[in-house]
Amino acid sequence: MGELVFQDIRVVWDEHTLAFSNSGYSRTVSLASPVPHTLEMKDGSGRIFASENTLSYDADFYGLTGKSEQKKWHLETFNAAVMKDLPFESDHVLVTLRYFDDFSHARLTREFFLYPGVGMYGVRNKIKTPVLPDCSVPCRPGLREEYIRFAAAHGNDIRFNKEPVVEILHPAQGFKPVAAVEFAGHTDVHDTPVREHKLAPGNDLYTGNLLFCEDETEAGFMILQEAPPSTERREKESFDFRLSGNGDIISLGWGFTMEELIQNETFVSYRNAVGIYHNAEEKDRLLKEYCRARFNYGKEYYGVVCNAWGCGRFGEFLNPRFLADEVKGAAECGADSYQVDDQWQFGNLGDLMVRCKDVVLREFWNINPEKVENGSFDSLMELARKCGIKLALWIAPSFSKSYQDYEEFTELLLDFHRRYGFELFKVDGAYFSSYRAEQNFEKLLKNTALASGKKIFFNLDVTAGMRGGYFKLLEYGNLFLENRYACHNWGMGYHPLRTLRNAWNLAKYVRLQYLQLEVPYCGDVLDEFYISRNETNPNVYPWEFWFAVSFFGNPLLWFAPSTVKPEYRAVSAKMIGLHKKYREEIFAGVISPVGDEPGADALSGLVSRRDGKEQFMVLFRGHEAEKSAFATDCSWELLAGKAEFADGKVIIPEKASYAILKRK
Repeated sequence: MGELVFQDIRVVWDEHTLAFSNSGYSRTVSLASPVPHTLEMKDGSGRIFASENTLSYDADFYGLTGKSEQKKWHLETFNAAVMKDLPFESDHVLVTLRYFDDFSHARLTREFFLYPGVGMYGVRNKIKTPVLPDCSVPCRPGLREEYIRFAAAHGNDIRFNKEPVVEILHPAQGFKPVAAVEFAGHTDVHDTPVREHKLAPGNDLYTGNLLFCEDETEAGFMILQEAPPSTERREKESFDFRLSGNGDIISLGWGFTMEELIQNETFVSYRNAVGIYHNAEEKDRLLKEYCRARFNYGKEYYGVVCNAWGCGRFGEFLNPRFLADEVKGAAECGADSYQVDDQWQFGNLGDLMVRCKDVVLREFWNINPEKVENGSFDSLMELARKCGIKLALWIAPSFSKSYQDYEEFTELLLDFHRRYGFELFKVDGAYFSSYRAEQNFEKLLKNTALASGKKIFFNLDVTAGMRGGYFKLLEYGNLFLENRYACHNWGMGYHPLRTLRNAWNLAKYVRLQYLQLEVPYCGDVLDEFYISRNETNPNVYPWEFWFAVSFFGNPLLWFAPSTVKPEYRAVSAKMIGLHKKYREEIFAGVISPVGDEPGADALSGLVSRRDGKEQFMVLFRGHEAEKSAFATDCSWELLAGKAEFADGKVIIPEKASYAILKRK
């Protein structure tokens, strides 16, 4: 028998079973079965949330670890170790099970990531095999349907006998799947980053990164897939979870297909994370606490970025004098960094995205002296230092080459870092067309960050392509959420209520601390665009309201500051100064939505809680909202906006207005 204890984590094992636990959960796994097989999962008090799986395995890759009598899996090695002082996640215990199949000589590794004090743990699989799995699952629907009909006629339901299974749990009696949450990138073309699916009886195929299984008391467990959004994955399955005929919840999505597997190379699945909760408050807090531990980066990465691409004319304006004025203007607006976007380089992005040109990397990314003084960022970087801000840069790695040149691109970024001092890069154009492309992309981010001593950080664009979404790669950067323009007819168009609604819905599940929330310039509003769409003009809301929308995330000043009138720069400086004053305290809490879903007739808001108590709150009243009072059980100090206080309520007295509040 063995035992490992680290803070509230305890791992116990013998030749028959493995049990790991902390104050929030325990899970017992049989080591006597051919491959890992869950016996039960409990909360900290011993209440059973998941009982023994009906299937004899917890993970499978297209039949490699299934029930075939010819397979002779056995536990090869076991290890439990404390992992401390890691660069990209907090201290934890890593439990590793390695299995070997005497018949195929395949190796399956199953890893559990246990974090102290967090009632949620991670799980990941690896596979290495000298033989390839049975690839008799055809791609063409017609042939697949014929195959299924033939098998069914002979009494064999083979619809699901070849799947990329990452995790299996069997809900205990009284628990059932109740909701799946689908997240969507491609924010250039739609306004629904969160799609909540209520699960009706009889529905056994679920789409989304997140599944909730509950009983009548709303206690339950969740399974998170740390994977790209459902619509951006490469796997053949049209669903992400399913409920088996025996009631097992099966989580799919290794992150690669059978055809991508290469003999004798180790392939690594996406992580899943499993957590237990007892009520709505725990449910809201648990996932965000897990993500805080899982994607560990400090307050040095929070920041207000000014990016002039949002003015709609950056390429037209771009020249050395303009950039100098921009840096000064960004400092006057209160930004932490000014980001130089596309067209600073010699290369034309269209050559990569449209014409698919085979470019020479260093030539493409040389600095254009017509755009940047003397073809060097030296003078602009020095000006930024004098103005008290940093300089950041836009780049687009080689997606047309599946990032095979990631080592050369890493050196390119490090050269910009060492020569000029760049620490923040916006990464655009990501396209994970294959497992190898995705692995290369992450190596680019990881290697660059490590080689810089973690000084380099990234803004990860999720507006198009095939990208990581809201739960991947966050150890390396935050998320550039949307391309929303107030200044021309392209795309969705900016509106403060639209950005607020997206942030409000994401805040149910995603830490807003990871998001950049854009604030365009009210003077850039193209009235004709909103008239043509029969939509309320954004300027119905004061510009301060727009800033308040971004207050609990990372404000992205999405305009050219040199074109902003001085009196409006003062507004920006005031609001951003207030944000930076309280940013660390706000971000230390769990940020959640309150009130109604944002809209013209709604009273909605966001709150930051610490130790279960509201510490900061921002409320928004729509321009058609009759409701003005928000019930609260504590006293508040008004930091900005307009509010009145009476009888345990916060009252927003005017339509199209806001209030930023701090607990007294």
